[in-house]
Amino acid sequence: MIKALNQNIKIGKSNIIKFLIKRNWTGFHCCILFLLVSNLQLQAQNNLVNEDFSPDQKLIYKTIDAIDLKLHVFNPNGHKMPDHAPVIIFFFGGGWSGGTPKQFYQQSRYFSEKGIVAISAEYRVHKTHGTTPFESVKDAKSAVRWVRQHANELGINPNKIVASGGSAGGHIAACTGVIEGYDEVGEDLTISSVPNAMILFNPVLDTTEKGYGMAKVGEKHKTDISPNHHVKGGIVPTLVFHGTADKTVPFENAERFAQLMKEAGNHCELERYEGKGHGFFNGTFFRGKAADTIVYVDILKKSLAFLKSQSIVSNLRDSVNFSYQEVSGIGVDNLYNRRDNSDIIKVGNKYYIWYTRMDSPKTSGYWGTIWYATSEDEGHTWKEQGMALGLGDEGEFDNHSVFTPNVLVHKGKYYLYYTGVKPTPGNVNKEFEGNSTTDITAIGLVVADSPDGPFVRTENNPVLEISNVASDFDSFRIDDTSLLVKDQKIWLYYKGRSIIHGKSGPGKTQMSVAYANTPEGPYKKHKGPLLDKSHEVLIWNYNGGVASLASINSSINFAPDGVHFSTLQDSLTNIPKAPGLYRPHLEDGHAANEIPGWGIAMKVKNGQVYLVRYEMK
Repeated sequence: MIKALNQNIKIGKSNIIKFLIKRNWTGFHCCILFLLVSNLQLQAQNNLVNEDFSPDQKLIYKTIDAIDLKLHVFNPNGHKMPDHAPVIIFFFGGGWSGGTPKQFYQQSRYFSEKGIVAISAEYRVHKTHGTTPFESVKDAKSAVRWVRQHANELGINPNKIVASGGSAGGHIAACTGVIEGYDEVGEDLTISSVPNAMILFNPVLDTTEKGYGMAKVGEKHKTDISPNHHVKGGIVPTLVFHGTADKTVPFENAERFAQLMKEAGNHCELERYEGKGHGFFNGTFFRGKAADTIVYVDILKKSLAFLKSQSIVSNLRDSVNFSYQEVSGIGVDNLYNRRDNSDIIKVGNKYYIWYTRMDSPKTSGYWGTIWYATSEDEGHTWKEQGMALGLGDEGEFDNHSVFTPNVLVHKGKYYLYYTGVKPTPGNVNKEFEGNSTTDITAIGLVVADSPDGPFVRTENNPVLEISNVASDFDSFRIDDTSLLVKDQKIWLYYKGRSIIHGKSGPGKTQMSVAYANTPEGPYKKHKGPLLDKSHEVLIWNYNGGVASLASINSSINFAPDGVHFSTLQDSLTNIPKAPGLYRPHLEDGHAANEIPGWGIAMKVKNGQVYLVRYEMK
């Protein structure tokens, strides 16, 4: 309880006084309440001062002059090497002369609890190693480079590295993003030491007589590693916290840095703390009872909000909710059942959707054909336009049913991917049994010059087939395509089911991807699955990577590279069934990068299957 109070307390002593005066409380009552609150704050601070903030591991990132420099690593709960999480690297303060990585242990634990790998780094300082600020800058650059080089082993995203630090540590963090050169001899300079964002706490930004540290860098070199003297265009987004009463590092230095950054066209935010002196940002673990817990919590929240605003941390870690609305035209229908719809695209003023339609009372897509509809009011009212794709010729892989369509627009053409099945081999009545041994599926492709068709099967149909290795995850069924254009290639995500699982296969469905240079293929499968328990495949562009909704385990996952997925949010409720999204990046251009807004999904109720609209917020 005390810890929770310390992390969330919102009221200061001056505010308590105002509260009491307004209500005409007596002096006795005022004293009692004032002492009570003060005591609770003191208990909260004592609790955190004594709390253990030990790192999960320590890794050597650099050995120089027989000195091993280590990274003190704090991992998120359940962190795995393929996670590709963002990472923040803290550098302690101490005037380049002393200091300890423990200064940022408390902050590191906070960020690790938010899904960020947090690191407090060692670097060379004068009292211990006899070095100058220039060697400290080299070490900071080495740390960023090493982390990026070992991204896979650390489970971090090499494109989401944040450099941070306080005072002299803030200076060397700033130098990784601003100062060129000062790279350690022998390091691989093809690997960048520049972070993707910076968060700086009363940093040294001017090493001349106008700032701090000229005596340590020398008159001759006073501007060599002075960030204020090297600001240019292209510097990464930066957040600076500084107190106006700082007598060590003048607040003016931070104001000037922010102004220079903005004039150069860079993104820089300066958070001004009135009356606060040097080191005001520290928590109780490092500063003890002198720490301002209210300011400390405020700084952490603003830091996290900044990382979200710069897409370093995904907003999808916030709560995701689904709501539903009935639709007309493709909703409840006594004659037909509709299911397994595509994603939605917009052509002109019309939204287009494709789906599987069956004659009632059939509800399974294994007895369907593909139809399409249009809407002019963002999916609330639909008009069914007709059949988009019928059954294949006798003997073909799609002679019994075509279903689960999805769409891609590429270079003026409309590509419709779908799943096909043929009658069960050996069935004398040429019927489909739905068994777990011989009724395999394949993914086909048709193409048209217009979203209204006519769609024509490509010559190399099907474009993707099951694996002929029984132990592979997709040796029995492949289905549910979802498309995007990435790295000048077509990425075809799909679900797979192994024949070795038999009737229990649906619950063990997994997702993978195949790549091609053109929509027609040929496609090369990624080796193995990307996501477990992903019965219906839904993906979308997000934050430069790929997000996916996995229906079986009710989670949203994210992969910066489109391959290595980690969970953004799990235990979702009320998730849509077999959903499709309105995805502008499926249209020609492929540039949109939106958080999902609305889509269409299927609903099963009272023996009927029909389509509904949903919103994802």
